[in-house]
Amino acid sequence: MYQVSPDSASPAMELVAAPPHPLIALAISSLLIMITLVTLRKLARRFWPDREVGIQPSVFTARDVLIVFGLLILGQVAVSMLWQPAAAQEGVSRPMPALLLAAMSLVYIAMVALTTSLHRLHCIQKQRSESFLVATGTRVRQAIAYGILALVCFLPAHFGVAIVWELVLTGLEVDFDTQESVLMIMEAIRDKNWAQLAPLILLATIVAPISEEVMFRGLLFRVLLDRGGFFMAAIISSALFTLMHDSIASWGPLMVLGMLLAWVYHRSGSLLASIALHFAFNTAMISLLFIMEGN
Repeated sequence: MYQVSPDSASPAMELVAAPPHPLIALAISSLLIMITLVTLRKLARRFWPDREVGIQPSVFTARDVLIVFGLLILGQVAVSMLWQPAAAQEGVSRPMPALLLAAMSLVYIAMVALTTSLHRLHCIQKQRSESFLVATGTRVRQAIAYGILALVCFLPAHFGVAIVWELVLTGLEVDFDTQESVLMIMEAIRDKNWAQLAPLILLATIVAPISEEVMFRGLLFRVLLDRGGFFMAAIISSALFTLMHDSIASWGPLMVLGMLLAWVYHRSGSLLASIALHFAFNTAMISLLFIMEGN
């Protein structure tokens, strides 16, 4: 399957080289992760001092999860199959990236529309009144600020996990390549090809944060949360979120990012907070690519 989901830890892994001695690397990583844990805890207490769990029981069902993710997979396969002949032509390395990204964006947008429609339908059937994006009593600006500040707290751990993950892959002698979408962005930056770069940035900063948070946190995580508690729900939803990305180099850091996104949603009760965090993370990674290519 041709994957274009743009989240990636690859820029961080290319920017941060692991120290030569594993123990030094682990010590540095542990310190960075500890900084993140302490600051995230203080941030949560600052924003939500009296709230432990902000998410209400889900109106979604397991059937909704199967429908949405089944259609998502079918859509990705269909787009991949449509562009496979073009990719196989001699001299064509990537099949018309802008149109491919547009097609994938339409698939993601359709899944968002389907998920929100199911939410509205279930709320009507169960006579419940709730916002899909913002918890009751929470201001929009408060949720967005919490998500963005959570990213600031997370960055030390992100680089720390990237160091550890690089050590793990190196120790296991696993070959790993930079994610396809990251390569496309880097190539477009070098060539100053804004016709290709613009849709990539739009997908990474707008379409992906909204669609992936709606599907993985707003739908999947909430359904699992009602059935097995936070840790099971966070681990399973984060693992599936990670596996959507085509580069093993990004799996470790993205698994941790997925756990953080679930925790932010669970703590705040507002999907808008995790969307803001996801948006800020992707924007930061793209900014790193601009800096790296500029140097």
